[in-house]
Amino acid sequence: MIALARPLASGSEVQLSDLREVRLPSDTGLATMPWTDVDDMVGLIAAGELRAGQILTPDSVTVDRVPAPGEAVVGLSVEVGHAPSTGLEPRDQVLVVLGGGAPPRRAVIVQAGESDISGRRTFDVLVPQADAEALALASVEGRAAIGLVGRG
Repeated sequence: MIALARPLASGSEVQLSDLREVRLPSDTGLATMPWTDVDDMVGLIAAGELRAGQILTPDSVTVDRVPAPGEAVVGLSVEVGHAPSTGLEPRDQVLVVLGGGAPPRRAVIVQAGESDISGRRTFDVLVPQADAEALALASVEGRAAIGLVGRG
């Protein structure tokens, strides 16, 4: 099976040196990629944060770069209590509430950062490009909140 030899950040292009062969019993029931497909993985894009030693699965990689034309990735900084206490992960679907009477916006988590010393946390979210300015402004003004609406 194919596993990661080193960590890969979300959006990174997979190189052969990032991968290693591991042996697993054939009856694990896990969604895995056989080592014979390793050449097909090179050049694909990490669909989320991939950790060293992690088994590569079909949904670990994608052919699509993020953001695609017409999309944007926006960093949202949110206060403690303005995001679910359960961890948000790449590909989670969220609703971003902007406050001030603005309609909420749908987004997809690209990456979730760690809390800083003040307890604020940054999330990179994928949104339609038309929503990027409103979300960035809400983040700067401290009026963004995130709700989980679906797991990716």
